[in-house]
Amino acid sequence: MARQTAAGSADEADDAGAGDPRIDDLVTRLGSPDRETREAARESLVDIGAPAVESLAAALANREAHTRWEAAKALQRIADPSIAPAMVAALEHDDSGVRWIAAETLATLGQAGLVPMLEALVTTSDSTRLRNGAHHVLTATTDTRLREAIAPVLAALKDRAPAIEVPGAARNALLALED
Repeated sequence: MARQTAAGSADEADDAGAGDPRIDDLVTRLGSPDRETREAARESLVDIGAPAVESLAAALANREAHTRWEAAKALQRIADPSIAPAMVAALEHDDSGVRWIAAETLATLGQAGLVPMLEALVTTSDSTRLRNGAHHVLTATTDTRLREAIAPVLAALKDRAPAIEVPGAARNALLALED
């Protein structure tokens, strides 16, 4: 039997997509002053899954702190590799809570989270927030094979001139991950 959610039946959730009024309504509810309303909306968006990713990624820029945080938590729970670019962008977010969740999410995604983050480090190594977020992601990565590939990037992030050292280390880590 399909489980009922605030978004409708599980079968209806599979048909949802970007611009879907149900998703838009749930994203709006993420900003509710009522915690239970926010949590129910988040759980419904998690149940919808990948079709809600685009709307949730856009909600990371919402002016309401509750909306941003709940959207980040929903993306973290969805844990679909398609969220990686949005989470990399969120590493530079003004909201430190969003940055923290983004880093934890990228680490959880493994290689699917590391590759877009390393690509960003190759091109945007002058961003302190990105470097700090990358440090968080790299230290939270637990896969031994991945840790070996990213160890030089972690060392470069700790270097006296990380903006100079990180791009080359990130490029080399990307090559190592291709093998």
